[in-house]
Amino acid sequence: MNYESVFRDILKREIEVLSWENIKQEILGKITKFIFNKLKGKKASFDPKLLVPDHLAVLLHPVFRKLCAGEGVWPNILGQIRKIIIRDLQSKGLVKRTEEIVSEVENEIKSSMAVRNIKDKKLRDLIEDLLRRKLYESGVEEELESLYFSLDDLFEGDLTGFIAMKFMDSIRKSKEGLRPFIIPGSITRGKAFNLYYGEKFEGKELVQLASALLNSICIGDSIAIYLEGGEIENIVDEIKERVLMRKFRARHIDRELFSEFIIRPAESDKPYIVLAKFLLKLMEFYKEALKESRADEMEILRRIISDIKESYGLLYVVPDFKGGRFVIPLPRLDRFIGSWLENDDRRKVIKGFLYSLYNFLREASSKARREKKTSIIDTAEKILVNYLELFLKTLIEYDTIHWQALRAIIDILLELSINFDTPIDLWFMKRLELMY
Repeated sequence: MNYESVFRDILKREIEVLSWENIKQEILGKITKFIFNKLKGKKASFDPKLLVPDHLAVLLHPVFRKLCAGEGVWPNILGQIRKIIIRDLQSKGLVKRTEEIVSEVENEIKSSMAVRNIKDKKLRDLIEDLLRRKLYESGVEEELESLYFSLDDLFEGDLTGFIAMKFMDSIRKSKEGLRPFIIPGSITRGKAFNLYYGEKFEGKELVQLASALLNSICIGDSIAIYLEGGEIENIVDEIKERVLMRKFRARHIDRELFSEFIIRPAESDKPYIVLAKFLLKLMEFYKEALKESRADEMEILRRIISDIKESYGLLYVVPDFKGGRFVIPLPRLDRFIGSWLENDDRRKVIKGFLYSLYNFLREASSKARREKKTSIIDTAEKILVNYLELFLKTLIEYDTIHWQALRAIIDILLELSINFDTPIDLWFMKRLELMY
């Protein structure tokens, strides 16, 4: 298998280049701000970077983006892209012509009105309207549009291919060993040579490892799930394209979608909580399709769930604190899915348990904010979430209930229920006891 080709194909699906309309608005905004600051007395010279968006290409994979930003890899690639575009802008004379237009706008506003007497918002609007008109009338806007429409020509016919090549150049530095944007929590040989005991990594091995991370499904920007090994050739991409894109028009689950998966912000970097809620949601999608006789969707989800049971994979844990980053080899999920998700009675209990916690904490947090006691509930929730993580880890890995963790959760819920006068129904506790 050509892993570099695989990596390039995966990366292309995770890169989005800005549309001309977005590029134009960002350029207008940056130049307007530059003129406004000059009119307010700030000394500055025209910078060609004003004609290039800060983020011309967007890396859609939240976890990979966070890791690459921390290592400086993605900012460096964007910097190289910016240099190539600026060089072309200068060769076409667009930098000089735009600078002349900026001077014209500045002088016209200075000569026609007293800048000090104009409110800031009105001044910005005047600058942008005049700038927009002059860029259009001079033909500069049309030439900029033509350049950005034919952007691939500046990068040997393929901007995303150029980005992929630069990523691979960085990944293939095998003498560095592992790096955080290949395996979260790892460290390069140069920074900690004493941690390497003769391990050597070929460039293709590093590209393969990076491909797995980039191909994973992100739930927020702290957890990513990678699976392989079932009958479906690329189970992760199947979930992205056939489930997430259809349900949410997104390849990853960002924080705005957390409520759909009943994930609290305090749970967002807890791998087993996130995994359990993700799998529960997939099973709910399947049961809904089954109930409503949506045959095509039902078959897709049935195959996906069946494959997940047979798959192996990795959980990437990437909280903001760099020292807390690591990778978990996923246990086989067939026991958890078979015992707790496919079994209707047990699924109702585990779903009721997780939904009850979510709704109770949301209501208690709302009351705490009104009473200005958020620190109390935040502290309690952090402790509760740690016990919930232990409970679900034990359930997923060993198909066993961790009673000590469950009792600790109940104790915290009862205390919060009393302190914030918020009722909590513990029906799930009795059902769990009856099952064991």
